[in-house]
Amino acid sequence: MMSKTILSNGRALILLLPLFLIKSLPVQAALPERILTDKGAVTGMALPTQDGTGVHEDVMSYRGIPYAAPPVGELRWRPPQAAAAWQGDRDATTFSAMCAQNFPSGRGNDRIQESGMSEDCLYLNVTSAAQSPEARQPVLVWFHGGSLTSGWGNSHAPNSSPLPRKGVVVVSVNHRLGPLGYFSHPALSAESPLGVSGNYGSLDTIAALQWVQNNISAFGGDPDRVTIAGVSGGGEKVLFLMASPLAEGLFHRALVMSGGIANVPLERTEQAGVDLLSRIGIDSSEQTLERMRATSWQDLVTTAASREGRYRSVFTLDNWSLQGLAAQHDVPIILGLMGSEKEPDTSPPYIARALTPAVEPLSDVYAYVFTHLPYGWGSNGGLAYHGGDVSYLFGVLENIAGHYGNLFRPGPRQDIPADPGLDYRDDWVSEAFMSMLVQFAETGDPNLDEAAFERLGKSWRWPRLDNNDQYLDIGIKPIVKTGWVRAGSNQRRPRYEE
Repeated sequence: MMSKTILSNGRALILLLPLFLIKSLPVQAALPERILTDKGAVTGMALPTQDGTGVHEDVMSYRGIPYAAPPVGELRWRPPQAAAAWQGDRDATTFSAMCAQNFPSGRGNDRIQESGMSEDCLYLNVTSAAQSPEARQPVLVWFHGGSLTSGWGNSHAPNSSPLPRKGVVVVSVNHRLGPLGYFSHPALSAESPLGVSGNYGSLDTIAALQWVQNNISAFGGDPDRVTIAGVSGGGEKVLFLMASPLAEGLFHRALVMSGGIANVPLERTEQAGVDLLSRIGIDSSEQTLERMRATSWQDLVTTAASREGRYRSVFTLDNWSLQGLAAQHDVPIILGLMGSEKEPDTSPPYIARALTPAVEPLSDVYAYVFTHLPYGWGSNGGLAYHGGDVSYLFGVLENIAGHYGNLFRPGPRQDIPADPGLDYRDDWVSEAFMSMLVQFAETGDPNLDEAAFERLGKSWRWPRLDNNDQYLDIGIKPIVKTGWVRAGSNQRRPRYEE
């Protein structure tokens, strides 16, 4: 046993950790700072620590890499175009601007400033601990949450060190959002050779996956083992890709964390676009392509977000990029929800009786309910909250305290303390969750081998979601249960037994 110090409300708590959490000292990464992509060379750096005072010498970070041309001017509301090549070395040590969105934009995003946003935002980040470009590690492509209207790929969790150290190359993606990403209009459909408009943000995600296919091997990744993953709105984007024929062959596994999907016929989203511009003050007779593209993005996003705007960003059923909700791609998939989440008929778009029919034809479908919550919250009546599993997936438990009042809302139990009460159980659950998902990224099956079970000290089986409706309740320890499709109708409490 060894001790570990965790700060709790300014006090140091000495916690005992199991032997399996003792890790060897990191080895310096062998990836070079300079990597040649299909458009030119980028120069990254050793990953900075979260506090900015040091670096993780064994993990390399490459930030703000363009995967498509800036969607500005005449390229606004067009499918993504190829990025231009560049001469010399492109600095890849700083994040790109966030994609234009309302400001402040949603829970937990209140510190986002307009100055940090731009329409010029089709960039991605790569974090890799591969020891050489020939490592051929599995790849996880992360799509952020925030419905289809907010969020960013530059946040701490998907650009941190713990998951890459498990042997996965992580790619985080920024893409168009809100009325810049999902706007339809009759004039845009008339302009299109296909007679459609909308879904531009999701076409961006397809362009990002094409970039991964063309370039990730230079970063130590395996283009034949790509897992697409996302939480909430990111889960929606994963399900879009599962259903889009344009994504054929671009990924090989999928992870949906608390995401649902719906679509709206083209004629309805076109009318919503006409109505939005009218509320900005552009009469329908004036809604020319030139006038539309000259409208500031600030006017578009603020009007769309206002109560009077009554605009909702949705996927458009265009019979091209999206032909329906049925899954098109036969890849293994994991569907997850949290202990506090309910069925979609009571709290849409969270989870997902509706998801099951879309994936039943596929060969391997796994499901989980994540019930674990730090002891300080769970022992006082809290429930595992929407998005809480992300910190465990990426091993960034230091993020959890900041969820209080944002992602984690105490609700009627106002006496639940702000201190989550992190301890060795959180480390154990994160280690188990990461291990299972790395195994899934590697093989398409999340069940661990004997060596992994020996390291964790406990074993379990994760069955496929089939006619038995079995799923894994992820806590201390994971337990197989029945009734995933109905899991949301019965809130699941955290468990702390050893």
